[in-house]
Amino acid sequence: MNRSLIALACALAGSGAFLVGATRADGGCGFLGMSACPAVPDPGGDADRDVPIPPPDGKRFGFNTQLYLFSGGVPAALEAQSGANVKAAVQRYTVMWKFLQPRPGDAPLPDGGLAIGELPESNPLHDHDAMYQELVQRGMTPVLTLLGAPPWATDHGSCAAVDRRCQAVAQSNFLFPNRAHLPQWQAFVAALAKRYPKAVIEPWNEPNVRFFWQPTPPDAEHMARLQCAAYRAVKALPSPNKVIAPGFAGITRADASNGNVAYDRYAGTMYRHGLKGCMDNLSVHIYADNKRHIGQGSGFAYRFKVVRDVRRQYGDSSPIWITETGSSSYQGGDGRGISEAEQAEVNKRIYNKLMTMSDVEVAIFHSLRNRPTPNMPTGPEAGGSNPQYNFGFLREDMTPKPVYCAFALKAEEGAAGCAAAKRRAASHQREMRHKQVRVCREARRKAKRRATRGRAQPRARARLVRVCRTVLQQAAP
Repeated sequence: MNRSLIALACALAGSGAFLVGATRADGGCGFLGMSACPAVPDPGGDADRDVPIPPPDGKRFGFNTQLYLFSGGVPAALEAQSGANVKAAVQRYTVMWKFLQPRPGDAPLPDGGLAIGELPESNPLHDHDAMYQELVQRGMTPVLTLLGAPPWATDHGSCAAVDRRCQAVAQSNFLFPNRAHLPQWQAFVAALAKRYPKAVIEPWNEPNVRFFWQPTPPDAEHMARLQCAAYRAVKALPSPNKVIAPGFAGITRADASNGNVAYDRYAGTMYRHGLKGCMDNLSVHIYADNKRHIGQGSGFAYRFKVVRDVRRQYGDSSPIWITETGSSSYQGGDGRGISEAEQAEVNKRIYNKLMTMSDVEVAIFHSLRNRPTPNMPTGPEAGGSNPQYNFGFLREDMTPKPVYCAFALKAEEGAAGCAAAKRRAASHQREMRHKQVRVCREARRKAKRRATRGRAQPRARARLVRVCRTVLQQAAP
């Protein structure tokens, strides 16, 4: 499994709406937020009410995070417990079909008849089993976002040897299954839902964003086919899971560009092709543009109005799941950068407002930790001006930011919640240092052995030995 490619894709999955729906410093709308938002009323809810965690009336809060699955170095238990300690009830993460059923003759899942907890680490399903198990043990609900058809299930499964373009497209992580392979898509979804009976199934991420629907422009009619096929496959199981809509990007017509499709146009087409009868809840991404003001006349309010207008038009009264929201503590020169303390205030207001809206049931924040993928530059200097890097409630080293501590206070954990997060981060850092030292000592040993035999060092090992000098010097007593 190419984790680095998936990690980059999933990072974009978590924060694309923030870029697509960019707004100016005062919360404007349109391309780069350079135009005023239409006059829209307050979207409801009370941003100033201090709503506890867990929220009342059966509502739920959680994180969009997949550090264990796609970033490496963060154990599943640490990721799950970091959410559980602020009483997060859900965790949303991606499942890539192409890596679980790479050949058409394979079983829908590579479980070999083995139960959760029995697969070897080399099995591509092992990490998904581990993450699911850690969440369920803590009473949390996994939300599985399905993406990435294997090439054989698409129009690019049989590329000619000389067709370089076809071969390049076939490598994409975001190919959609074609109509001829809907039965195989259904079989995969059903097998996944059966293996993870306590998970919620979300059949795609931001299908109205060009990046996540390849290689053709977004196709709402075909997404409706995929959604309904997935829904029927799951509901045919003896104990069916909840199936929510694909996670729509809350793009307005003013925001739509670069092949992305506005929410009202895209979702409207899906409703006309059966969406209402093929989901248990609407799933949509609405960010607040890093603005404290999320009431009347804001971009946040405008996007809610668009979503609700479409729902009303097609008679949909299912509770809304906001499967991505949040803010980023970065110091950019674009007028949207905010401090860590301001991020805590913005996210508290988003949470309070969403959890006091009568039609919103779930609020999932992007993301648990800064630098959600290894592809991003590391360290505070590298990430300081990068909005994608800084959505986390925790810093890259897993220490708590003010927003994590603020939510710990809401969860009645207070200073103890922050202290526990700091202890977990320190323990994790020690484990990572010990692992680095072990790897470096082994590399040095092999390098010395080759040197005594008069053999040249492989380039990769030579680079590793150079990096390890500093690691071993720091580890010296």
